[in-house]
Order: sequence, then structure tokens, then C-alpha cells
Amino acid sequence: MKTITGAAVAAAFACTLAPSAQAALQWVPAANGQVPPGAVIGGAEPGRQLPVCRAPFQNGVHPGKIVARNCNIGWGGKEITIGKYEVLVAPPAEIRWVPAANGQVPPGAVIGGKEPGRQLPVCRAPYQKGMHPGKLVAQNCNIGWGGKEITLNRYEVMVAAGPAGTPSTPVAVKPAAGVLYTTMAHNDQGSYGFKSGSTYVVNFVSQIDTFPTELGVRMGSNQNPYDATVKIAVNGKPVFAHNFTGLKQRQSDWATVFPIHGLTVPVKKGDRLAVAITPAQDTGIAALTQLRDPNAPPSPIAGYGPMTARFYFNGSAQPDRTAYPKPQVDLSMFQNTIADGGSNWALGGGASFTQTFISLQGGVPKELGVKMGINQNPYNARVQVSVNGAPAFDKTFTGLRQRQSDWATVFALDGFKNPVKPGDKISFTVTPATQIGIAAIHFDRQGIEKGNVPRYGAARSAFYMKK
Repeated sequence: MKTITGAAVAAAFACTLAPSAQAALQWVPAANGQVPPGAVIGGAEPGRQLPVCRAPFQNGVHPGKIVARNCNIGWGGKEITIGKYEVLVAPPAEIRWVPAANGQVPPGAVIGGKEPGRQLPVCRAPYQKGMHPGKLVAQNCNIGWGGKEITLNRYEVMVAAGPAGTPSTPVAVKPAAGVLYTTMAHNDQGSYGFKSGSTYVVNFVSQIDTFPTELGVRMGSNQNPYDATVKIAVNGKPVFAHNFTGLKQRQSDWATVFPIHGLTVPVKKGDRLAVAITPAQDTGIAALTQLRDPNAPPSPIAGYGPMTARFYFNGSAQPDRTAYPKPQVDLSMFQNTIADGGSNWALGGGASFTQTFISLQGGVPKELGVKMGINQNPYNARVQVSVNGAPAFDKTFTGLRQRQSDWATVFALDGFKNPVKPGDKISFTVTPATQIGIAAIHFDRQGIEKGNVPRYGAARSAFYMKK
């Protein structure tokens, strides 16, 4: 990573002109990590926000991002760090980010710098779990990252909202067929880390009479599947709730699509809708920006109109009465397992393996499955289960075999003494009579593919218990 501390900063910046439409935007001199009040936060990466900056280098002025004590830019294939720079300051209402690709530059783009022969609009692009401000060069948004200059052909361009004190003129756009929203969301300031258990709420007003059938939100992970609960209310009345598992972003627009089955309540034009999304794992989510933008390039979500939406809501003339598939195994009786992660263990004859977890539901456990055993010979094992420290089941099983589909041994819990209640602490102990193999437990309700237990839902668990 190359570092410079240019002496003629003011002279270099003086050669970069700002259009009158960008009068509300100011570039404020700073150095050594200083960030003035009102700085535009153009992006973020794990652990920090990334304000928009620009700095002089090699006969040019280059937009980039503040990282630690420098303005980092991409140039000549490298990431350059510069200790003296300018920071973009503007009211949030004066800018917006417009999606573009392959060299597209929307009208009103903020020109953050220039180099011989061309201007350099301010852009940003997603990369390595972050959103990084940079400069638009030819067909790409160029950013500095990891000591290198990274070029990305899908990006967003900063656009000035209008002259100082003048908000963008509202644009009346007839909704495409099936689209039923306008947004009341805040201005887009980049992709965010979305913590498990937190809830993101979107409020909007229906533009048509319809039955909602599909919700799309630009959120999720492009690497690991995740789970999320979606709840919908119409005029303050709850009408839909479902726990989705194994969700993945689609690559075309980084949206997660939630099919809305079984919502038989019609939505009327003018109804107020609220959507609440609560992920079960940490994931990413793009802040909502203006949904109706006449200057935006064609949307990658076919049929949903000229918009820079981070979400859409789609409907039809008839309700979708499709039933969600029922899970083959109820995983909800356990969470917070106490065990080691890792690969397979050998469990010696007479040795015991104990697993403790917290019940999420009430009921009588009927079956315990543990990813353990031998794939050649049958074996015998004692299984003991306690609830809140009190013995609830004790049986010695003989002639046990692993099933080939998932290498689990299944123990029927016939005669379990009493029902369990939500919050009960359950422990089970398995003691084989001869040495067997056992998979270490690493249960975190994510990524079933990694657990190789395809029938048991969204978990990496090496065991399950069902009612």
C-alpha cells in the first residue's frame, strides 16, 4: 500500500470544479483521520463507517474513502493512502445513490475529482462484506482495498438532489402491474451489517387494490443461507407471519425473495402497510433509498418500473392460497447447545457424551437423533435424558445402526415421563457399550448443507430432538 502526504493540496483541489447544482455539497479540508461534522458516509465495512473523501495524486484528484488516518484511493492497480485530503459534507436530503453498471453515469452525478482527460464521478460498490466509496473510471467503479485497486462493473453513483435548499422534484410514476408501494424510508447511506435478532421495519402505502404475493428485499448473504421471520400488518392489524429458513440472495440483484402464501386479506389502495423482518443470523441489508427515480438505469428486477428500490412488494388479483411445506422434523425444541465444534470423534466403549440445550416449545419428546454410530456393525448404547436436572428417560438400546441417509442413530423416546415446557433445560447422555464414531456438535441454526443432515431443516446440528 503506497502512502503520500502531498504538500500542494489546496492547489490540486482548486482545479476541480463543482457544478452549480452541487452547491449544497462542500469539500472540507482535513488530515490524519479527521472527519468534519456532516460528512457523507458513503459506505461501511465490518467495524467502521467509510466517509467519502478525495485526495490529490499524480496530476489528478481522486475520490475515495477515509480509513483510519488516511484517504484511501485506487490508482495504477494499487491502493494509495494519503494523509491530507478533503471530506464531502452535505445534508442527507441533498444526495442520493443511483444504481448503475458498465460505465453508466446518471444525470446530476457528483464529480468528485478529475485526472488528465476525464472527470471522476463519486461512486461506491459492494466488495468483501462492505460497501466502498471510490471513483468512476471508464466502465467501472474503482476502489482501494487490501493494498490493491479493485475495479467493479456494478456500482452506485452519487447524484446531487438539486440546488441548495431545493429538494428533488417528486416524480409521478404510474406503478407497474402488481407493484403496490411507495416508501417512507430514510435516505440510503450504504449497506449495513444486520445483527441477528434485530428487526428492520418498512412502512409504505399501497398504490393499488391487490393481494400481496411476494416480498423482495435487498438483504442477506451471498455466501451462506440464513433464516428470518417476516411479519406484515395492514393499517396496524397483523395479517401475516412466517419463519423462513435456508434463505439465499439471488445473484441478479442481491435480493432475498419471500413468497407470501396464505394471505387472504385484500389490500386496498391507500392502506398503510408495515413489514418487519427479523433475521436469525447476522446478515447484510441495504438501506432503502428513493423508490421512484426517473434518472435511474433500468431496474434488474424485471417488471417493477424505473426505480432504485432496495425492496419491492408484488401482488395479484387473487390471493395465493398455497400452503407452506411442513417441516419433517420439529427443530424448535432446542437451542443454545453446550458442546465443542469440530470434526468426528471416536467415543470409546463405556464413555459418555452429554449434550445440554434449552427447550423452545412445550410437549413430550418422542425421538432423539444423534449423528453417531458405526456404518458396519450394530452396537448397543444407554440413553439418559433429564429435564431441569430431574431424570425423565433411561433406556438401553440394542442392535443400533446408523441410517445411511445422514449417518444418524435414532432413539425412540417411548415412555418419556413428563412433558417439557418452553425454557426447560434438557440434557441427554449417550453411553455406547463399544467404541463408535460421533460428530462433534456445532449447532447454530445456520447452513444445513454444512451439517449434511438434509432432512432436518436449517441447522448444522449433529443431533435433533422432536416432539
